[in-house]
Amino acid sequence: MSRINLKSAVNKISEAYKSDGVLRIEWLFIGIVVYISFFVFRYYDLNTLTVFSVNILDLAYEGRLRDFYAYSVFMDIEMVFNAPVGWDISAICPWAIWNIPIWIAQRFFGVDIMTSIPSMIWSKLFLFAALFVTSWYTFKIGLMITGSKSKSNWMTALTLTSAYTFFGVYYAGQNDIVAVAFAVIAVSMLFEHKTGLFLLFSACSIATKPLFFPAFVAIILLHEKRIPQAVLKIVSGFGILFLFKLLYHNAPFYKGSQGLVGKEISNLLSVGIDNSIVGFFSFFLIGILVIFYICYTKKSEEEIELRKTTIYMIAAVYILMFVFGTHVWYRHVFLIPFVPMVLCLNDKTIKINMILYPVINVLTILQFCRSDAVSTMIFRIRVIYHELITAIFPKIVYVHDENIGFKTVIEQIIPEYIFPVFSSVILFGYLLLLVINYPGYPKKVPFENQKCERVIMWCNLFTIVPFIIGILVLYLHTIQNALY
Repeated sequence: MSRINLKSAVNKISEAYKSDGVLRIEWLFIGIVVYISFFVFRYYDLNTLTVFSVNILDLAYEGRLRDFYAYSVFMDIEMVFNAPVGWDISAICPWAIWNIPIWIAQRFFGVDIMTSIPSMIWSKLFLFAALFVTSWYTFKIGLMITGSKSKSNWMTALTLTSAYTFFGVYYAGQNDIVAVAFAVIAVSMLFEHKTGLFLLFSACSIATKPLFFPAFVAIILLHEKRIPQAVLKIVSGFGILFLFKLLYHNAPFYKGSQGLVGKEISNLLSVGIDNSIVGFFSFFLIGILVIFYICYTKKSEEEIELRKTTIYMIAAVYILMFVFGTHVWYRHVFLIPFVPMVLCLNDKTIKINMILYPVINVLTILQFCRSDAVSTMIFRIRVIYHELITAIFPKIVYVHDENIGFKTVIEQIIPEYIFPVFSSVILFGYLLLLVINYPGYPKKVPFENQKCERVIMWCNLFTIVPFIIGILVLYLHTIQNALY
């Protein structure tokens, strides 16, 4: 009898393994990874952005909201990185609305939100809410294109577990995910033929972080062939941002607080070839102009194919943006959810996509950890949310040593000359993904139309897990050294 039960159990496990959808146990593991990532890490920008959001509420309550930029830059608050706001106030307004409860606690009940664990968790949950919205609309768009719940679930799962989601949301606590959420809602509205809402949410995304603008232009050129209407729609994308600029253009310290905007534009255009006669050629700008040309000249397609092409073009814009740009590591969150969508859309290429993508991601993470330009905070002991851990385990002793991290470990294991190889493989991998996933690509591809084994999907879902375990092991090692 027991042998029959065992055989039946093995058969059920085998059937589940060979099934198409995301299994409940996989969702459980995804939930655990998300939970640990979300609560264990606390990057200092979360403190700064939380204070900025509460400043908006303070100044609105006092009737002097135009002082926001000057007030924020001259703060002297412990645990806050003092710097100009960097972006327009529109980037922080949604977070300010979310943080009304902790503002009330601070303003009227004297709670120090910087040292209050519940307050900081509440503030960071705003990013989780934005990610939830992103994931929901990812699933919705997946259904609109494929009609398959299984594929849509995989798109959602890959979005939640992406290394770039980890860096941008769980780890760094950046509000870029808010711009991503608005962008995904906008695309969903476009597919539902709600043009007004598409333009509105696109404008919200651009007002939060303008990095959606090149993708927005590509979408307009793909869907609108009449030049005057296309120009009007493109201009409307700056409507909300322009309104805020108009309101604050002569506000105290406004111009001095816009440094990040120029820096991001410089990051976009920084990689290329410098010709002594003609000048500098930006690879990103050249690539974007090619995408704009393809979008505008592409003939009308059947609706499902047009939706696939739209997702592809957005993903292509962001891939070019980060392959040929020098953005800080947490900006890569803009790759989700559009790249995971592209990976899952085409049965012809899904297996080779899922083999290439974790390789690209692992090499990218290693480059992040090692690069001097971004390594100051990436996988360092100091971003562990030690205050939360000691609140749960009060006997833990910790010696603060910000120099402990993956950079030193990786440099000891991997020779310096190997990293250019990694960079070349990353570039090749992304360009290959763009070529073979181009809508209607006629050539044969490796593993064509083959079902992707679940173990390969696990490599995609849990790429970041060994790195999370590694930094926690370093943290525990630090604690052990402190205890002894």
